[in-house]
Amino acid sequence: MATGSGMTSGDTHQIFEALDTSTYTTIFGVGLNSSSGSYRLRARGKDDAGVYAYGGYVPISNAWHAVEVEWQAASAAGANDGFMRMWIDGALVTTLSGADNDTRAIDEAMLGGVSSLG
Repeated sequence: MATGSGMTSGDTHQIFEALDTSTYTTIFGVGLNSSSGSYRLRARGKDDAGVYAYGGYVPISNAWHAVEVEWQAASAAGANDGFMRMWIDGALVTTLSGADNDTRAIDEAMLGGVSSLG
């Protein structure tokens, strides 16, 4: 992924979203943010109550990067063992764990400038 998008400081573009199309709800995603001329990525995942958990911002350079994500729903109601992980250039940079997301299911994913493209 190369940034170089001409983003204004403070802009955030959603570059990946995994959806439940029965409710057209984003279950997890990755946002690209511009801050004072620098770029950063942040992962987010939604629980059964509809509340997002956010990872921290991870700085990236204005160059190509390999971004990988992994998501798993909780194994059962009350298990709270759902998770999401994000790697950049092969390094694990975000882990959101302990999610109560057993009622969530993903059946569609969108990659690229999927929203907030002003």
